[in-house]
Amino acid sequence: MQEILKQNDILKMLQAQKRTGGVHSLWVREAEGLRQFPFKLNDVRPAEKCLIFSLNLDAVRQIKELSYDSEEIKVFLNNVGVTFFSYILECKKGSGALKVSMPEVVYFKDRRKEERIRPDSLLKVIIDFREAFSLKKDVLDLSKNGVSFLLRAEDSFTYKKGSELSLKLEFESQEFELYGQVVDILKIKPFALENVPYGDRLISVKLIDKDQLTLKRYQKFFEAIFSRG
Repeated sequence: MQEILKQNDILKMLQAQKRTGGVHSLWVREAEGLRQFPFKLNDVRPAEKCLIFSLNLDAVRQIKELSYDSEEIKVFLNNVGVTFFSYILECKKGSGALKVSMPEVVYFKDRRKEERIRPDSLLKVIIDFREAFSLKKDVLDLSKNGVSFLLRAEDSFTYKKGSELSLKLEFESQEFELYGQVVDILKIKPFALENVPYGDRLISVKLIDKDQLTLKRYQKFFEAIFSRG
């Protein structure tokens, strides 16, 4: 996952999506989780720093029943795989129009050279800090040559981009003690990925062949267990 921060680039992407059309996804947060609504991007207004969405009247009614004053929402543009966060500014019940703020940053998925999969919660990554503790997290996705995971704000992570580290992948009774290099540390918001309700940093690690035998054993395991879906 990467991010776009330049407002001109964000504006061009949104204007292109307005011309392309299509139905996208909007999430509004409730006490028990996220509620999803389909929408179309009707207008991009840079002078007003806002976007105009078109929703069906039932969705507008449901949103108005929520407490949406300055409510943060999550938006996903299906055509380009882009996620961003915005705020509801106005909800017009009669027309189905929803006015939201222009995003300051958007997240988009990387173009990947190899297939990555999203495992179930049985797969953990353990990062050894060569200290008195280690960190154990659910794997977000992995491939033959890499793994990524999310950290909470309170998680201590002493490595920087480019640092090498030792890690262990656990899947049921299988364990792989591997080595990797941190290739990206991305600051994210909660719910930025799927419906994951937490998130402070997204860590991406490239596996390196300090222990070629174990790496090859893991890669064969990946192909046998995961690549068939």
